[in-house]
Order: sequence, then C-alpha cells, then structure tokens
Amino acid sequence: MKHERTDKMEEQGILTSMARFFYWLLLLAGLNACSDEDPLPPPEEDEFFIASNVLLELSRAETQQLVQLTGYGEFVDLVENGFTIHRVTYKTTFRDSDITASGLVVIPDGVDGPFPLLSAHHGTIFSHEEAPSEFSLARGITGFELFSAAGFVSIIPDYLGYGESKEILHPYYNFKYTSSAILDMISATKEFLDNQSVPFNDKLFLVGYSAGGYATLATHKAIENNSTLGLTVTASAAGAGGYDIVGVMDEILKNETYSTPAYLAFITYAAIQTNRWPDPLTDFFQEPYATTIPGLLDGSFTQSAVNNALTTDLGTLFNTDLLTDLRNGVGHQLSDEFERNSVDDWSPTTTIRLYHSPGDEIIPIGNSVETAARLSANGGTDVKFIEVGGNSHGAAFIPMLEDVVPWFISLR
Repeated sequence: MKHERTDKMEEQGILTSMARFFYWLLLLAGLNACSDEDPLPPPEEDEFFIASNVLLELSRAETQQLVQLTGYGEFVDLVENGFTIHRVTYKTTFRDSDITASGLVVIPDGVDGPFPLLSAHHGTIFSHEEAPSEFSLARGITGFELFSAAGFVSIIPDYLGYGESKEILHPYYNFKYTSSAILDMISATKEFLDNQSVPFNDKLFLVGYSAGGYATLATHKAIENNSTLGLTVTASAAGAGGYDIVGVMDEILKNETYSTPAYLAFITYAAIQTNRWPDPLTDFFQEPYATTIPGLLDGSFTQSAVNNALTTDLGTLFNTDLLTDLRNGVGHQLSDEFERNSVDDWSPTTTIRLYHSPGDEIIPIGNSVETAARLSANGGTDVKFIEVGGNSHGAAFIPMLEDVVPWFISLR
C-alpha cells in the first residue's frame, strides 16, 4: 500500500529508543545564597519546558551518509550541517488538566544562528513504539530531519497519546488537542533554546503529511485565530490530510469497502473516548469489533495488525443504523464531531501549499483541491494546490519533500 521509504509516514516505524548516547537533566534546583542578607533568587521555572536528553549527534558528513543510506539520497546536496536530536518533555493540557507531553527537537550543529523554527507533524501511528520520541537510529530518519540539516530547528511533537502521554488515547483528528499540543511544544522549544543559548528568529514554518497535514492546517488556523500567541506563520506545507473530515468520510462511506479500516476505527473510537460519550460501542460498531477495537487501539499493535483484525466491509464493521445515518446525512453526534474538527473553512493570511497525489487510495485528492479553493475563496491570497507524483498515499511524501525543502530554504 505504501512506498518502501514513505511507509514510515503512516505507520511511522521510524522512531524508537535505541540510540540514546547521552542522558542529562537540564532542570536546575536549589538556592545559591551569598549571604543571609543578600540571597540569590531561585532559578525561574519555565512555563512549558520540563527536561531534555540527547539521543543522537551527527556531523555533516555523518548526516550525509545517513541521508544516503536511509533512502533520501536525492537530498544529500541540501545537507549543510550536522544536527543533534534531543528528546524533550513539556507541559500541556488535556480536558482542562495539566499533562506531560513529549517530542523531538533537532538542532543544527556546525553552523551559526539565529535559526528559523520548523514544526513537523507525523502521520497516523498506532503503536507506541512508533512515536517520534522513541527514536531509533536503526529505523532511520523521518525525513523531517532534512530541515535541520539545512539550518532549521525542527520541532517534532509526539502529540497527545504517545510518548510521555501514552496513558491516554490519542485524540485523533481533534482540532483543539492537536493544535494545543503542538503550540505548547513550540513554546517549550523556545524556552529550551534559551536555556541552551541557541539563537533563533521569529520565522515559523509548519509541515506535515497525512494526519500530519491535518495537524499542520489545524496549528496554522489556531495561530491565526489567536493573536495573543504572538506567533506568525512564515509558510505551511500540508500533504494529503483529511482537512474536511465530513467530506472524506462521505467519500469513503459511499463505498461498500475500505482498504484501511484501522483509520475508521481510530477516528470513531477517538471521538468517543475524547468526548466521553456514554453510549455503548455497539451503537457504533458491530460485534466482534465493538469488543475488540479498544484493545486493538491500546498502542500495542501496528497499523497492519489492526487492519488485519478488522474487516474491510463497512456494512459489517459499523452499526447498521449509524452507517445509514452517516450515508444519508442524518444528524448524528459523530457527524457533528467531524464538522467541528474540520479545518477546511477559514481565512488564512499567510502562505499555504497543499500537496496531494491522484494515486492516493486513502484520502481522496479532491479533499485537498477543494480545501485550497475554499481557503482562497475565504480571502486567502497565497494558497496553492500542488499535485505530486506517487501511486499510493505513502508514496507521495518524497515528491512533496522535493518541493518543500528547497522552498522553505528559499524563505529561511
């Protein structure tokens, strides 16, 4: 279903923890008093950043070799420097309560700042081992490190439900919790960089593919809808995301089968759990799937395993009444949830490029085409749709990067 190199984006089997070479704590504690009369104040606690540890440090030559060996050879000439990968924990919120989240911050080495910031957003993952902060050199790189190799500080959030917050189910395709987890990590990264005396400027780039494409537009929308954040997006690049969730589901459910039922189980069960709906799961799924889906989505299984445990027959997977309502456009709390969390209808003021392949079997290309048209009609003056190659959903990631990396470099 996916290109050999870009299978990493949706199944994201690229980030587990084998390469933790250096571990050190950055929080300072205690008081250094000069005297009883003139005590020094305690160190100021960061609002978002908690701690970090180094996972991997590569020189420019080593980065070029890694890029070549992991299937990104076409980008070797764009590698300007090495980088250091840090695992970072930070504070965010979920259901109005404090929670600790995590992700990676990749800092360029061997080159002077100030650096632009780039928040990079991974696609759908099912296994906790696939979270970005569970980095493994043996699994290679995500592709997002290419930006740090070209002079960007790359911020790669786990999202809620992975890494430090894996005790909760990821709020999949949820606008509020997707954007807030990313925005809080951006704030935490700024504090971390200040602590490390790493200079950065006010340029902010957003990029993501598939569910990460959705996360990119969600974050861009959240920034432009809240001036108190003090952020301005320089440019966004979003690939093959389900921006209009209602539209995507309409296209999928009009068919009798769907090749990747794991996504449908995930988006439905995540809506139920995130909103704490009391309805029995048999109101949404037929048996045996109503019973097995919670266990399948507990982070122990890969996407392939979840798919194999489900059925591609939509009439067998979903509750019959629910499927009829969804197909006929009858009002339902699930439809309302999809509408609330769609990010295809707002008015952007800064640059957006949407990428999609006509060969995508997971997310219909029309969703990106129509989203670009709608954002432009709403007043977006620099929104562009770009059709890329690739004969499957995953295979379009590399063609997207081939356009995005040099484009972002030109704006750096």
